Amino acid sequence: MHMPIAHGPIEDSDIGCVTKVKDFTGICKLCKDSVDKESGVYCVKNHCVFHTICLASEWCGKDEIVPVSGQCPKCGTDQLWGEMIKLKAKSTSKKGTQSRESDHWTKELAMSQ
Repeated sequence: MHMPIAHGPIEDSDIGCVTKVKDFTGICKLCKDSVDKESGVYCVKNHCVFHTICLASEWCGKDEIVPVSGQCPKCGTDQLWGEMIKLKAKSTSKKGTQSRESDHWTKELAMSQ
């Protein structure tokens, strides 16, 4: 197995280049539609913005449920999916709150396959 399975909340840790993005809004570089705070994910290196589901669909292989890594379609830098999701979670969460499970991007990805 390439990574251990873990359960529970995402722990706060330094992920390298960026520790927090102030604004998860913009235009998705893949579908060219607007991205809001809840549906966006950023390239960790250069802040290229995408819908989480657009980038996950782009990076998922035939046998993958969740992507592991890929190249940013905009700037071409290598990215780790886990780092991007940690950044998203860190930037969009408020202490004491969690996103609604029905809106989770993994359900949307599973339905699109």
